[in-house]
Amino acid sequence: MEGTIKYVNPEQKYGYIKAEGEHDISFKMKEGREYPLNAHVTFDLIVLENSRRYADNIVLQEHGPKKHGKLKISNPYAPSKIDNQIAENKESCAIISELISKSRGTKETVFPFNDYAYLPTYYHHRPENQWLIGKPSGYWINGNSLLYLKIKKQIRYQGTTQGNGTMVPKYGCDSLLLGKHVYKNICAFTKNAGIRPEFYHIAYLDGENSVAIISLAQLNTLLEKGYNGIAIGEYPGKRPDLPNRYMIPVTCFKEYR
Repeated sequence: MEGTIKYVNPEQKYGYIKAEGEHDISFKMKEGREYPLNAHVTFDLIVLENSRRYADNIVLQEHGPKKHGKLKISNPYAPSKIDNQIAENKESCAIISELISKSRGTKETVFPFNDYAYLPTYYHHRPENQWLIGKPSGYWINGNSLLYLKIKKQIRYQGTTQGNGTMVPKYGCDSLLLGKHVYKNICAFTKNAGIRPEFYHIAYLDGENSVAIISLAQLNTLLEKGYNGIAIGEYPGKRPDLPNRYMIPVTCFKEYR
């Protein structure tokens, strides 16, 4: 593909390319390379499973376009990746099962939802399938209820214990981070799959030490009404091209150790 360099950040070593028919495309700046603003370039467009697009193999075209870059699609359903995803998900479900069982004193089992790994959902080609990104990782029969679990690695943020008076609210406790795009996809999945929010839970796993669980229904209420009268804060995304992340108070979760 071809486009022009729209923005560069030498300190953070990233930039954006403007290309016809595309949103701004991010790229990583390589050592020893120059990236003049408004320079014409060709590049390969890489599309990942989460629909994120970035440029690679960037070539400056001093005398106009000489060649067209290639479109490369990272296939999240290649056999090796599926096997790795299934194995990792199975291990996470087993750890959560042990933590809940230990905490409750009863035998509890979280079953992995591996069937979803085989769904042929190429999100960038089929926007109507975008909601499938919010698929659960497993399910847990809790008494008479069937609960769906979305398992995430725990990212604990301590700044909300004291707050800073501006961007970071003061909850009086730590918080766990949830990307706004992740929340959006989960809501879309439950709506399309006909799952009530109280039966879809998000489980934050901290290695083998603990798991903190909150229902989508609880999360919806927090985002609507806030926490003890305090609006839920937002933390910057992992990358400049990703949405902010909600800061969810840890005291709103049920924790199992």
